Amino acid sequence: MEDKGKKQVYMYEKADYRLMKQRLTMDWIQYLSLEPDIEMTASKKFQVQQHLKTSKHIRLEAVKSNSAQKEQQILLECSSKSGPDRSQFNADLCKAFVSADIPLHKLNNKCLKSFLEQYAGKKVPDESTLRKNYVSQLFKDTMEIIRRKACGKKIWVSLDETTDVEQRCIVNLIFGVLGDETERGKYYLVNVGVLSKVNHSTVAGFFNDSLQLLWPTKLEYENVLLVCTDAAPYMCKAMNGLQVLYPKMIHVTCVAHGLHRVAELVRSKYPDVNQLIANVKKIFLKAPSRTARFSEIAPSTPLPPSPVMTRWGSWIDAATYYGKNFNVIEAVIATFDPEEAQSIQESKILLETEGIKESLLFIATNFACISSTITRLEERGLLLSSAISLVNGVLDELKSLQSDAYYGKLSNVLYKNKGFEKLKKVSQIMSGDAIIDETVQPLTMSDLLCMKHAPIVSCDVERVFSEYKAMLTDNRRGFNFENLRHHVIIKCNHNL
Repeated sequence: MEDKGKKQVYMYEKADYRLMKQRLTMDWIQYLSLEPDIEMTASKKFQVQQHLKTSKHIRLEAVKSNSAQKEQQILLECSSKSGPDRSQFNADLCKAFVSADIPLHKLNNKCLKSFLEQYAGKKVPDESTLRKNYVSQLFKDTMEIIRRKACGKKIWVSLDETTDVEQRCIVNLIFGVLGDETERGKYYLVNVGVLSKVNHSTVAGFFNDSLQLLWPTKLEYENVLLVCTDAAPYMCKAMNGLQVLYPKMIHVTCVAHGLHRVAELVRSKYPDVNQLIANVKKIFLKAPSRTARFSEIAPSTPLPPSPVMTRWGSWIDAATYYGKNFNVIEAVIATFDPEEAQSIQESKILLETEGIKESLLFIATNFACISSTITRLEERGLLLSSAISLVNGVLDELKSLQSDAYYGKLSNVLYKNKGFEKLKKVSQIMSGDAIIDETVQPLTMSDLLCMKHAPIVSCDVERVFSEYKAMLTDNRRGFNFENLRHHVIIKCNHNL
C-alpha cells in the first residue's frame, strides 16, 4: 500500500507539473528558448519565477534580444530587395572581392569574417551564397553598363587569341568609344571565349557573337569604325570577310608587333650578342651568391635584364644594357669560376670574341629607338597623329643606316598593313595636309572626327590576357569556365 501511495502521489505531482507548464507566462517560454538543452529540475512555479530573476537568465535574455534585433535588421534589408540578390551589402562585398581578385573562399577565414562583421556591422554571408546568387547578377549589371557605354556610339574593337595553362584556345574581345574625350584611353572587355579550333571562321564567329552581346537588340554595323589585331593570316582573313557586314570597319594590324619583327631581325643578325645575353641570364638565374657578388662589385649598376622573346623590344633593351655596361659585366664574370657552370665558361669566351663590343655599340646606337617607340605606343589615349609620327621617326632612323635590310623590313610590314595606310590618310586630313577622297570612303565627316585617338596597337587586349592568367593560378584551377568568364569580365571592368 505504501508503494502504491507513493506512486499515486508522484502521478499527481506530474499531472500538476503538466498543468503548471501549460499555464506558464511568456517569460517561462522565453526561458525554454534561451536554454533549450537545460535539464528541467523545477517542480514548482515559484522556483521558475525565482530563476527568471537570476543574473544568468537576465544576461541570456539580453543576448537573445540583441540577436533578434540583428536578424530583424537583416530581414528588413532583404525584404527591400526583389529576387535572389536581396542584400546590398552582399552585392557590394561580392563586387569588392571579385574586382580585387580575392577568392571568395577567403570569406571562410574566421579572422576576416569576424573583422568584417565587427566593423561593418553586417552578417557576412557564406561564399556559396555569393557565388550562387550574386556573381551572375553582378556580371549582368556589368554587361548592362557596358551596353549603355556603346549605345549609339562609334567604337573601335581589338581581339586576340592565346593558349592558357589548361591548353584551351582563349580569345578576348575589347572595345573603346571613339570621339568622346571622357572615354579617351579607356577600354572594356566584352567577351571571353574558348575556340575549338583557331581559324578564320571561328574567329569571325566569335567577333560577331561578341558584338551581338554588346548590342543585343540590334547590331549597329556602321558604328564599328576600327578593329586592331595581330598580323596572323587567319586573323587577317577573318577581318577581311567581316568587312562585308561592317562596311566602315578599318582593319589595322598592331604596329608594335611590326616593330618587334624588326627587333627579331636584329637579333638574328647578331648571334654572338644573342648568345652572350642568353648565357649571362643563366649565370644570375636563381643564383643569389652571384647576384650578391655583382652588387658588391658594382653597387650602382642594375643587374643584367632577363629578356623574354615574346615581350616586345625586351631583347633590344638587353643589348643596349650590355653596350652601356660591358666593362662592368666583364669584370664581374671574371671573378666567377668557369668550372661552376657551362654558362660562365661560354660567357667568358663570348666577352673576348672579336667584334662583340662593336656589335653591342651598333645595336645600342641605332636600334634603341625601336624599344622606346614601342613603349610610347603602349600609352593609353595617344593621339593618332602622335602615334604615326613615332612610327615615321623609326623609319627615318632605319633609313639612315648603311644596310637597307632593317628599313626594308619595316617598310614591307607597314605596306602590308593596309589599315595603317588608311589611318595615315585620315590623320593627314585631320591635320589639313590632305583632302577627303575615295581612299577614306565610306567614312563620313562625323566618322573622321571620331578618329582623333584611334589606336594602332593591340596592347590593351594583351593586358587583358595578363589579368586572365593572373586569375587562373595553380590553386584556382577548379573554375568552371563560365564562372571564370564572369570573374574576368567583372575584374577587367571594375572601373565602370
